[in-house]
Amino acid sequence: MLRWLGFLILIVSLGLLTANVAEASGPTQDTTSETSSDANFERVVRVAVNDQTYSFTRLPNLMQVYLAAEFEPADYWPVSRLLSDKQRRAVFGQRDALVQQLQELEQWAREQDHKTLANRAAKWSRSVATWPLVGAEWVGHTKIVDRLDQQSGVSYERPSLFSSFSDAVTHLKNNPTLPSGVYSFLPPTTTPEQWHTTLVTAEGFYTVTFDEDDTVRDVLENFGVFSKHKTLTEVELVYLTGYTKRSAVAYYNDEKHMPPVGGVILVGVPQKNLPERWKTIGQQLVELARYWNPQS
Repeated sequence: MLRWLGFLILIVSLGLLTANVAEASGPTQDTTSETSSDANFERVVRVAVNDQTYSFTRLPNLMQVYLAAEFEPADYWPVSRLLSDKQRRAVFGQRDALVQQLQELEQWAREQDHKTLANRAAKWSRSVATWPLVGAEWVGHTKIVDRLDQQSGVSYERPSLFSSFSDAVTHLKNNPTLPSGVYSFLPPTTTPEQWHTTLVTAEGFYTVTFDEDDTVRDVLENFGVFSKHKTLTEVELVYLTGYTKRSAVAYYNDEKHMPPVGGVILVGVPQKNLPERWKTIGQQLVELARYWNPQS
């Protein structure tokens, strides 16, 4: 009985969402081509998906956008992103500020004759300036459990950069109402045939593939990272949800974490022995990497 009741509620919910989507104008190449009757209604939200634009006269929720664009529930949703101009300005402003700090650190280190630190800061500033970032909105939630001894009553949910079709239709918190404005959407794709992750170092970034049995350390060894970073003991992992964590990878202390599928592994992030003024540079690098374009 409970199963049938839940199914009935889901059908009714989808019916209501479909009715609301009827208020959205169809996809148009040019919004100026709307008819005179359409022009009587203010388009409070516009969402561009690929080469089509969907306009809404009322504030839509995320599910209404999914239905209007006719997305498939079975698509690979972790690589989807809702982008906004507001978030883009914030993310790119954050990058500009970080690049400037790295350049200032380089200049200070050269003045102090710290050549290794200066060269490292210079490489990071050049690398960060080329990162493929997107102004993604935090639209969902995901359950993250880092510890084996889960405590009752403790929330393990964290904000997420994507919300799947099934999540949006079953949980209100994963189906936010979009504020008025102009958006673009990176749609979900088909499931990748082979797992991959992006290695990001001061020298650049590289996409590498791995198997289900590989650990983070395995990926680093296979790519020859330890030959260039002989004292490397930790890396930063950035997942497609936007969640981040540090992972020990030394041979004598290997946490054997699985690489972040479709995510980022940050190698050699400056964390220690930095002047007080630049103590947060490492954390800023990690925070910025959360906005990596998963479809780049």
